[in-house]
Amino acid sequence: MGNSKTDPLVNAIRDTGEGWLALALTLWPDTHGTPPEWHQHAACRGTGSSLFFSGARMGNAEARRVCMACPVRRQCHSDVLEWEAAMPELPRPGITAGMTGTQRTQLRRQLRTEAA
Repeated sequence: MGNSKTDPLVNAIRDTGEGWLALALTLWPDTHGTPPEWHQHAACRGTGSSLFFSGARMGNAEARRVCMACPVRRQCHSDVLEWEAAMPELPRPGITAGMTGTQRTQLRRQLRTEAA
């Protein structure tokens, strides 16, 4: 995870304390404050963002368990990959759709290679 003094995304997520709703507002500002419909069904809805952005191995394991049981994991995964591809300069903190930032970056590279 990046240095919190220089990592605006991590700071925004941690400062709000409102979990994934805050993350949605950070990730999808063009929705005018309305998260995508699938967020209503996310297993992480209502949980604190610290579980997904703790950086601790035990926290990562618990976050992954929540993600793996989520009925909208595919939508989350698709959206985060699209968003991260569109904003390559930002860090990839936390667990999203059951994957670390490093895993998501590796998957994106693999998908680009397979598409070529």
